[in-house]
This record gives sequence, structure tokens and C-alpha cells, in this order.
Amino acid sequence: MTATLRPATHEDAQLLWEWANDPVTRQNSLDSDEIPWESHLEWLQALLANPAQALFVVEWLGEDIGSCRFDTTSDGAIVSIGLASTHRGLGLSRPVLTCAIDHFWLTKGRHPIIAYIRPENTPSLRLFTACGFKPVDSDLSHASRFILMPD
Repeated sequence: MTATLRPATHEDAQLLWEWANDPVTRQNSLDSDEIPWESHLEWLQALLANPAQALFVVEWLGEDIGSCRFDTTSDGAIVSIGLASTHRGLGLSRPVLTCAIDHFWLTKGRHPIIAYIRPENTPSLRLFTACGFKPVDSDLSHASRFILMPD
């Protein structure tokens, strides 16, 4: 499986909004409220203008299948990944996450990568553990914190 990443643009707003409001995505997000369109547009505009954030659209076999975001902080880069509902359960999440992390480290520097995962989100717990993330103390009461240190 070869996934490719491309930087998200304003033209991706509708697709990103649909993926973000998918019921499973909302259920597993740290904030499970549905995202209003206008709020999404404001968020996307701010994100695209912020050099501490990177948002990528994941392509596979010429089709947009998901997104991966990195928010750089003083502790590292917080990662968020999502696949379109049509592409879940196909074994794509691990190669997508690995590709995204490799790309981030190559282009933005080798920061620790941090993931916050809700305890009931079993697929993400398995994914991040399989990709080498280790659990660490969480600063959130409703999510576990995992970290992947660069080699």
C-alpha cells in the first residue's frame, strides 16, 4: 500500500468537514460535538495560516481517503488521523499513519509525536501501539496520552 500526502488547501474544506462530522469520527474525537460549517471554515483558514500546524490529505490509488494533522507544541507534535468511512477496516490506517509521521519528521523536524486517544477508541489504541507509541501520563481526564520518540 502506497499512500501519498498532499498539503490540505481551502479547496478541501467540504471534504474535510464531511470527514470531521462523520458519526464515528465525532464519537472518537476529544470534542464529540458536531462542527458547524462556518466554524470549520474559520478553523481551516487559521490552521492553514499557522506554521506550527500541518494538515495533509491522504491519497491512495488516486482517491482522497483521509487526513492527518500535526499541531506542534513545546512538548512535540500532537497528531490526529482520520480515514473516510469507506476506507476504514481495510488495513490502511497503519501505513497512512507511518507515512504521515515519516513525512512530518522529514519536513518539519524530528519532534516527539503525541496522540490523545479516548479509552473506548479500541481501533486507535491498537493502531498507535502497533506504530510504536508508548502510553505516558495524560493531562486530560477523558483521554490517554501516547508518545512516539524519534530515533
